Parts: sequence; C-alpha cells; structure tokens
Amino acid sequence: MKKFFLWVIIIFIFLAVTGCADYYYGKVIDEGESGVPGVTVTVNGQEVETTDEGYFSVRDIDEEGVEIVLKKEGYTEKAAEVVPDPGTLNLGEYELSAENSSVSSSTEENGEDEDF
Repeated sequence: MKKFFLWVIIIFIFLAVTGCADYYYGKVIDEGESGVPGVTVTVNGQEVETTDEGYFSVRDIDEEGVEIVLKKEGYTEKAAEVVPDPGTLNLGEYELSAENSSVSSSTEENGEDEDF
C-alpha cells in the first residue's frame, strides 16, 4: 500500500512539473488565408511542423522576444521577431507567399518591390 501512495506522489509531482510550461501557438496561412500544412516552424531552436490546418505550438519560450522562421518548399522563407503575449499565449498569424505566385510576378512586372 505504501508503494502505491509513493507512486501516486511521484506521478503527481511529475505531472505538476511538466505541466507548468505554457504552450504558445500560432498559425501559418497563404495568400488566400487558408492554413498551410507541413510548414517547418523554428522558434529559438525549437522545430515543429504545422498541422493540416496550419497551426503550430511551442513551449518554454523567452517571453521577452523570439525569432520565428517559417520554411516550406514552394514558398518564400519568412522570418519574424515576435514578443509573445503571455496573457493570450498567441504568437500570431503569418502569411507565406508562394515562390511563383501571381502577386509577386505582377509587382515585378510593374517595377515595384513590395513585400506582402
């Protein structure tokens, strides 16, 4: 019986310690505002992949600011500096542009060099 209670206490302590970390989340979208699946998201060295709906989550990040890098074949790589909101745990929404999108080719034809 004592062993049982010892294991309960150990499991409780383990869950309390590992459950203390906050998960921050964000979303990657395309020009049509649809979620982009399979994007590699790197947040201060933590590498995760977006879900089928374009969502990602990371934990144990620096609340004073993080660098987010988004990579996926066929899309232009994007990097951003973000100060997370600890109240909402939301890292924001990020738009990736297709490498050969009509938006970028139309701006090149007009001689404009703008980031979308």
